Amino acid sequence: MDGETVADLKARVSAEVGPHQAFFVLRMDERPLALALLAAEAAGLAVILHCFSLPDRLDEAVDRGYAISFAGNVTFKNAAALREAAARVPDDLLLAETDAPFLTPVPYRGKQNTPARVALTVAALAEARGWPLERAAEVTTANARKVFGLTARAHGAPRRGRGPGQTAPGDAAVGLGHGDA
Repeated sequence: MDGETVADLKARVSAEVGPHQAFFVLRMDERPLALALLAAEAAGLAVILHCFSLPDRLDEAVDRGYAISFAGNVTFKNAAALREAAARVPDDLLLAETDAPFLTPVPYRGKQNTPARVALTVAALAEARGWPLERAAEVTTANARKVFGLTARAHGAPRRGRGPGQTAPGDAAVGLGHGDA
């Protein structure tokens, strides 16, 4: 867990969190340990498995109600297992993310990622699930709103006075390290 101890993880998970706050699992070098600790310590929190890379543990994560968030790596040629997992995630747990500036989706792989490229990730999810792009966009957007407690806003409306990448009360998250999961 990139230098974090079991005690560090427990402290992060048990930190006081308010409504509509989520616990992100960012790096899972110690995957079985992290999943076991989450099961024991994260009850009542919305857990988001960031840059999901555990297709062999999908059923366990789904059984616990964890949101499964896919990044640009689901578009990679060697990511068939991730696409198969994406096809099996229940609709209400499916998320898409950019992970900018990392995990740039194909055809831009190797270049710096940008938030706009999340559309390519959503397209890969739609293809894996046999859905039209619009349905994948609607499902992942609705799930993001639900897990983060966000409301719809008019196109172009201000984002509650914050800039790109900034969070506001109600959006904050507790994190576990940072990495490429």
